[in-house]
Amino acid sequence: FLSIALYMKGRLNPGKSAYVYFAGALTSFLLAILTKENAYTIPFAIVLMEVFFFSTKKISINFRDKKIIVSLLAIVAFMIFTVTSFSLSIFNPLPPSTFNTTTITSSNYFFTQLSVIVKYIQLLILPINQNLDYDFPIANSIMEGTTLVSGIFLLSLVGLAIYLYNKNRILSFGIFWFFLTLSIESSIIPISDVIFEHRTYIPSFGYFLIITCLIYQLLYQKNKSLTTLLFVFLIGSNTVLASQRNKVWKDEITLWSDANSKSPNKARPLINLGYAYGKLQQWDKAINAFTKVNEIEPNYHAAAYYNLGIAYWTTGQKEKSMENYSLAIKVDPKYADAYYGRGVCYYYLNEQDKALDDYSKAIAILPRPELFYNRGMIYSNKKMWNEAIADYSKAIATTPNNPNLYYSRASAYGS
Repeated sequence: FLSIALYMKGRLNPGKSAYVYFAGALTSFLLAILTKENAYTIPFAIVLMEVFFFSTKKISINFRDKKIIVSLLAIVAFMIFTVTSFSLSIFNPLPPSTFNTTTITSSNYFFTQLSVIVKYIQLLILPINQNLDYDFPIANSIMEGTTLVSGIFLLSLVGLAIYLYNKNRILSFGIFWFFLTLSIESSIIPISDVIFEHRTYIPSFGYFLIITCLIYQLLYQKNKSLTTLLFVFLIGSNTVLASQRNKVWKDEITLWSDANSKSPNKARPLINLGYAYGKLQQWDKAINAFTKVNEIEPNYHAAAYYNLGIAYWTTGQKEKSMENYSLAIKVDPKYADAYYGRGVCYYYLNEQDKALDDYSKAIAILPRPELFYNRGMIYSNKKMWNEAIADYSKAIATTPNNPNLYYSRASAYGS
């Protein structure tokens, strides 16, 4: 927004001061694209404003005009920069994960976005039943009922924007702005989360511009008081809704409980709800949440099994703890923390060889000082002093301020 505002300021203030504004616009643009990818729409938004608000005659390109040449060179440079900044792998299908249990390709992501964009519009008009983590159905064909209707509706909006171009440029601009600024995250680049409400922050400017101008143009000259009341109602009602939504965001329990109630068949809200209960040491509720996760999606959520292992261990149910660590490893054979947790179980159940094997597997995946320390303890128990000293030394190398490590290594040297 700052980049575009400075650009407009420069265009409206010809002279030397314009270059200062343009330099600020360029700086803001560079900072924006280094922050979030949808800022790559800024040059196109500037073109949109040029066409809608600064063009006073039919669009033509005069290659003798230095400004045209500079603009074209800038566009080419930007395109080269964009292409070299990203790999074509951004279009690769996304395999099933914690976020979605189905493969997401460019095509079914695009088909899904047709319905998602309509949902965004509904939320802007009527912001109720908001959800941090939607369980949104993936579309696989344009001919699916909801997808087809959504596509026709969005095409109609684009047609309306084209029709309004010569009749009401502000309304036309608002529609084009909405689609343009949403294009990075709602197009053919698959993203693991197909919908997130915060993606409408910048596009919503187009919507609010349309609503404001419509109310003003239709009512202000006829009844200024009614216009004022209508604006007060819109601002007031949205303020109340925002306040009510803040109650949902009060803490992690209220937030993820709300998301779980609205997406009961999605695992992630339950996983995060389980984490939240675990932080509060409400282990029974944490166990209940993680158990439901595995009932919904038993083949995807190693983290749920792992956290069940922690919860059962904390409540003294060591056998169940070990069982869930094993299930986490079955789902994700490279889950270092699960090997570590199961190793601890084996150690306290006096199965030293199995504990040693799990610690070694965890170290091979993700070497951490606590793993070397625990394995060093087993080597010490087995009187394998050289191996114990080597592990304690590796732990000391990354955590040199831990006195227990020096004490354990000293004991091994003394033995």
